[in-house]
Amino acid sequence: MNDLCKFLISHIILDFDGEVNQEMITRFLIEDRSPLAQSLKGRLSAEHGPEDFLIVLSDCLRAAIRTGITAEVVEQKIQTYVES
Repeated sequence: MNDLCKFLISHIILDFDGEVNQEMITRFLIEDRSPLAQSLKGRLSAEHGPEDFLIVLSDCLRAAIRTGITAEVVEQKIQTYVES
C-alpha cells in the first residue's frame, strides 16, 4: 500500500479552474507594491497572460504535496517563477 500511495502522490496533477485569468490576478495585485508582485505583473504582461505561469506553478506545487501547500510555499514558487 505504501508503494501505491507514493506512486499516486508522485503522479498527482494540480490544476486551476478556468476563472484564473489576467484580470483576476491584476485585481489581486493592484495595490501590492512588493517587488514580487511587480515582477509577476511584468512577467505575465510580457507573456500575454497567465497560462504558462499557472502550468509552471501547479507543477512546482506538486512537489510540495508531501509537506503541505501553504501560502508561503505558493509565494516561494512564484518567486522562483519570476526569477527564472
